[in-house]
Amino acid sequence: MQKTMLTLAALMGSYQVWAGPVTERYSAANTIQFAVSEETKTFVGSAFLLQHQKNLYAVTAKHVLMAVMDQGIQYIDVANHVKQWQLHPFNEVTGTVTLGRLINADATEKLDMEVLKDDWLLFEVNNNDAALKPVQLASEPLKAGDQIHVFGCYYQVQDSCQQEHFTGVYLKHTDHNLLVRLDDVETAQLRGLSGAPVLNDRHEVVGIVSNTIPGESGELLFAPFDIRPLAEYLKRL
Repeated sequence: MQKTMLTLAALMGSYQVWAGPVTERYSAANTIQFAVSEETKTFVGSAFLLQHQKNLYAVTAKHVLMAVMDQGIQYIDVANHVKQWQLHPFNEVTGTVTLGRLINADATEKLDMEVLKDDWLLFEVNNNDAALKPVQLASEPLKAGDQIHVFGCYYQVQDSCQQEHFTGVYLKHTDHNLLVRLDDVETAQLRGLSGAPVLNDRHEVVGIVSNTIPGESGELLFAPFDIRPLAEYLKRL
């Protein structure tokens, strides 16, 4: 009995499971100033910071660019269109993350619905004075029944939100997405969360908010993009 209790204590001590309110801020709004128009759009989906080895990156969903195609962006290449891309924590008056080069830019990849099959953008970070908590890549794959956590704000509550915390249960994955049943929330109302991090109980990132997919019973399932293609890309850098 004592040996069993010690084993359980060791397992529980290996990571911290969320209990009560979460104080760390994981998600921020993409704020983009455009080169030609000089226009600034203050909430173009969400993003987060990723710590990998000794490097700090910013990550968002590729499809958020579809909201700014009116600025001439037609391909996965923003260098000639964006004057400045920053991450602003929601409803904070100080602290921003200024992004640098879009690392996975591809001037031949057309910006259309096909980007959902590889739905991630990876940026260098030029400057960071925001109180955002960087996350790390998941150390283990999800198992059916695991709990997941989503942090961020959606458009309907953008004037007052600092960070919402949504939970759900991982069901399985498809070729590109995790299939998740969210707890007590309609997935259709969460527009603006695109690009936000999806975390496991170890506070590690397992996905990027991306899409919704009909389930076998007809319900609309939350379908974050699986983080593994980004993880493989980082290994090759």
